[in-house]
Amino acid sequence: MKKVFYIFIAFLIFTSCKESNTIYKKPSNLISKKKMVDLVVDIQLAQGAYSAKNKNKQRKIDYMPLVYEKYQIDSSDFASSMEYYISTIDDYSDIIFEAESRLEKLREEIDKKRTFEISEEKAQKEMKRKQDSIKAVKNKK
Repeated sequence: MKKVFYIFIAFLIFTSCKESNTIYKKPSNLISKKKMVDLVVDIQLAQGAYSAKNKNKQRKIDYMPLVYEKYQIDSSDFASSMEYYISTIDDYSDIIFEAESRLEKLREEIDKKRTFEISEEKAQKEMKRKQDSIKAVKNKK
């Protein structure tokens, strides 16, 4: 019985490894690599924004339809293109690496902006504190 089990497991491993080397045929609606990078970046931003509050203080808004609309595609176009690119691992890794790089640059820009805003806010509070101190001293005289 154990032999049958091990043969079955070996068969499953062999067939799954064989399938992972399959390169799918290019879909007729294949999205270009450059556009896929843009799409992956926007999808990551849309998914990240789902739980954040927007300007209207609303949460849990699905922005994916807006991303698809922006690129004039639908979810099936994206899925079939992603399936193809995943089967061509070099293309897929290029797409993911470039998207990750862009997202990191965006994060750094946002961090710089936040740091500047925080330091500017601190400077304004310090200036107001000094002005209040000067007013308090003048009022005592």
